[in-house]
Amino acid sequence: MFRIPFNVSQVAQVTVAAIDASRTKSTGAGAGNYNFGGVVLSQSGEPFKLHRINSDNIEAQLGEPLHPRQGLAAMSLRYAKEAVRGGEGYVVPVVGADAMRPIIGVEAPAVEGDPVVATARVTPYTGDVSLEAGELMALYPVDGDVTNRTISITPIADKEGFYNLLLVKNHTNGAQETKLDLEVSFDVEALDDYGNPAYIEDVLDGDTPIRVIVSDTFSATSFSNLAAVNFTGGTRGDLNALQATDFDKAISVLRNAMVEYLAVLPLGVLDPVIIRKLQDIALERRIDGFFDVPPTLSYADAISWMNDNAFDAQSSCFYHFPYKTNDLYFSKNKAIWGISSIGYLAKCKSVASVSGAVGGFHISPAGAERGVIERSGIEPLPNMGEPNYEAMVTARINKVALHRGTLIIDDALTATKVNNYLRFQHVTSLFNAISRRFYNAAMDVKHSTDDVTMDNLNSLMRDIGAQYTAAQALVTPRDPERDGTEPFKWTIKQIELDLFKVEWWACPTGSSRRIAGSPIVIR
Repeated sequence: MFRIPFNVSQVAQVTVAAIDASRTKSTGAGAGNYNFGGVVLSQSGEPFKLHRINSDNIEAQLGEPLHPRQGLAAMSLRYAKEAVRGGEGYVVPVVGADAMRPIIGVEAPAVEGDPVVATARVTPYTGDVSLEAGELMALYPVDGDVTNRTISITPIADKEGFYNLLLVKNHTNGAQETKLDLEVSFDVEALDDYGNPAYIEDVLDGDTPIRVIVSDTFSATSFSNLAAVNFTGGTRGDLNALQATDFDKAISVLRNAMVEYLAVLPLGVLDPVIIRKLQDIALERRIDGFFDVPPTLSYADAISWMNDNAFDAQSSCFYHFPYKTNDLYFSKNKAIWGISSIGYLAKCKSVASVSGAVGGFHISPAGAERGVIERSGIEPLPNMGEPNYEAMVTARINKVALHRGTLIIDDALTATKVNNYLRFQHVTSLFNAISRRFYNAAMDVKHSTDDVTMDNLNSLMRDIGAQYTAAQALVTPRDPERDGTEPFKWTIKQIELDLFKVEWWACPTGSSRRIAGSPIVIR
């Protein structure tokens, strides 16, 4: 499942119309793994490629964290590190337009038998790697690491035609770490002692951080050995000076990724232009989105920021957290980053609280049970000012509250401006979950005959109604005179020879977002 179309056309496809909440205007003033997708700024990770991260491999995939004093780009990994506590992530690293991939070009020596001539060069990350004139081969990293590493290819004694390839990382403290230690050959038919291909391109084409291009005219007599040589000149660009257009390719990769993720996180992105593009992904995939108002803004400026940008997206929640806290990596330092990652964690707890096919999408990602902000050393920023909670509701900024000495996320409003039920995150999330389930099941039955289609669609809708009602996600309508008493009902009509239309009506559970007590003194 990539994007779920909204409108019927002549294309052979399943569509799901926009959620109709016109009957829920306010009268007052299973789910599978809940993984996330996002774009990330990091010191490693092949740019513009999808990386699957979790709590065990995040630094291996994305590199060491930047110090919190190294600008906004440093915060990206903080969001990711928090988020992987709830689920796995599919992230696409972004680099600057001036980012360069380091390459080692290898040419034949002037005298046969002498060491080859190695030259360090670079090429833009946006382009392809190719051989230059006279090169026997070119070696280059594909893990996005542009820091100090050396590579060598030396003959193995008593094993003619085989070489030892070593990739060594040189750390700033002087330590050396061997990243690769492989046996390779330049004979395309060579096998190692276990019968596996030993040709250098085949060996490096596996799960290794290095690739090689070998010239069609390569001759083994031209190569004796490659002494250790540094990859130099590589850069990921100035990650604190990225333009919105620098994210376009990464967002395209994320949008079209052939994996399922159920939430979108900006992972430190605060540019409204980029946020809107990420919101579009959430809308197209019918999934949740969690975003930040710049945390350095005061409460008043945060409201202005939201109003000025006029976000209007029923799948997106926004948070403002004008506090500094102990850094996740450098414990003696304070850092400032938002809580969209905490909002995501709260939703992870919601989804996980109901087992089976339904999942807890209908449970609000807020409150003392799910919305706890688990950070240490929290201190308010000096310019934060006073919160205007009524204005925050209008601007759709989810408030933070102090409960029993702990800060919690205390609201779960979406960024829609309409005062119907879709302003509540749990309602939109629930209806998106049902839409995804319908879409996948409808795709299974596509191109079937009339009777098979009708039987399968009716069976699907019965299951949805029964399961979501049993989980208390759907409840008896609050206005039975208008809407009846069934939590879920549907119709199926064959509109044209090749078009079936399914409509369903569902009444979502509420959420005790507001509780009013009335103290009365008696004699």
